[in-house]
Amino acid sequence: MTPSARTLGRAGAVLLALAASWGCRDRAAPAGEPFVPVEVASDRLATTWLGIDAPAVASRAAAALRGTGRLAPIAPDAKEAEAAWTPRLEIAFVRALPPSTEGGLPAADVGVRLGLARASGDRLRAEGRGQADLPPGDPVGRQDRFRRALDAALADASSQIAAQLQAVGLSDEELIDQLSSDDPMRRDLAMRTLADRQSAAAIPALVARLRADDRDLQLRAVGALVEIGDPAASAALVETTTQRDPAFVIQVIYALAELGGPDAEAYLFTASTGHPDPAVRAAAAEARRALERKHPPQVRQE
Repeated sequence: MTPSARTLGRAGAVLLALAASWGCRDRAAPAGEPFVPVEVASDRLATTWLGIDAPAVASRAAAALRGTGRLAPIAPDAKEAEAAWTPRLEIAFVRALPPSTEGGLPAADVGVRLGLARASGDRLRAEGRGQADLPPGDPVGRQDRFRRALDAALADASSQIAAQLQAVGLSDEELIDQLSSDDPMRRDLAMRTLADRQSAAAIPALVARLRADDRDLQLRAVGALVEIGDPAASAALVETTTQRDPAFVIQVIYALAELGGPDAEAYLFTASTGHPDPAVRAAAAEARRALERKHPPQVRQE
């Protein structure tokens, strides 16, 4: 299977999984949320490498968004335009990669950043990447392969946008259930959405993720707890520092400086004065100072 097929297959698999999981919701949903024409940040890379201009790139991006079944294009002067999504696309990179195996072909590699915003303040964002085999010679054929890679990147980013739209429509309880999902994208979207909502109900489930074997998942959970901003999470964060490596403890220390509360203050004092690792002591002392700047100690009146 070529890199392009793999990338397109991943995006397609995401959409199929979403359709199966939320089939009942989708059958009751409208044809799609409206979006106005796509704005392309720059056409320099597209013109140079892909041989197409910004309107052509915008058209391909709109087709990818429409293909998710979650979004529907409308004219900018339509009556729904004021409340519609405004997509903005940036081509992050277009490059040729050397063969990954001996005797293999080089690859066209394209990355995009896709953001959607609307007047209500809602924001969606995704980064997509696509690849296609790049046979030597034939400049016209090479441009076609780069365009295929672009389409794969757009499909990848659009599938992420569709997943975010799905997540926004779920309840906190449904999102908390998805924190245990084996699908990293679904799990991360649930975590991000709960953090955006500042859902205190998610704190126990996020704390449980702190003990996962996946370090990236642990740190995402720490970040989500900071976004929620409830000092009630400080005690649980302190407990996770037991017998953990200094790098993880330092991440928790900075989180405690953001959350604050008596548990955070007590731990930061103890760690800054008695932790055996000097880097942890230094981080805890810095965090204590930051916490005191935000919440100066009260002066007792005699």
